[in-house]
Amino acid sequence: MRRAQMEMIGLAFVVVLIVLGIMFALVFQTVGNKKIPASLIKERHAFGTSLETAMLETTIPDCGYPLSIAIRKCLTESFSQCGDDSTCYVTHAAITDMLNAVIGDHMIYNATLEQNGVVVSKPLTDFIFPPIHAQDFDCENIIAHPSQSIPIGTGTAELSIAFCN
Repeated sequence: MRRAQMEMIGLAFVVVLIVLGIMFALVFQTVGNKKIPASLIKERHAFGTSLETAMLETTIPDCGYPLSIAIRKCLTESFSQCGDDSTCYVTHAAITDMLNAVIGDHMIYNATLEQNGVVVSKPLTDFIFPPIHAQDFDCENIIAHPSQSIPIGTGTAELSIAFCN
C-alpha cells in the first residue's frame, strides 16, 4: 500500500509540473503577441478622417478663411499674410491649437503637412512647417494614418495624422 501511495504522489507531481509548463508557455506566447483590435483601427481612422475634414473647413480668425485655403496660400504664395504674421506661421499655429483642443493628451499622434510626399518647408519665408505631435511622441505601432488631400496649383498637399498604439 505504501508503494502505491508513493506512485500516486509522483504521478500527481508530474501532472502539476506539466500543467505549470503549459501555463508558463501560454503566458509567454500571449505577452509577445500585441495584436491591435480591428475595431480600434477603424475607430481611429474614422476619427482622424472626420477631424481632418472638420479642421480643413474651420475658418481661421486671423485670416478670415478656412484652413484649407490658408494651407494653399502658404504653399503657393511666397509672402502671404494673415493678420500680422505669415500665413504659414498662422496655419501651423491653428493646426496645433485645434489638435490640442480636440485630442490633447488622450491619444499619441503625429500630424504633418506634406507636399509630394515631403514634409513642407518654405525656404523663401524662412519658415519650416514642423510635424506636430503629442508630448512624449514615441510610436512603434502606427494603427491609423488617415490623410486629406488639398488641391493646390502644383498638385496636392496632404494633411495627415498618424495615431499610435
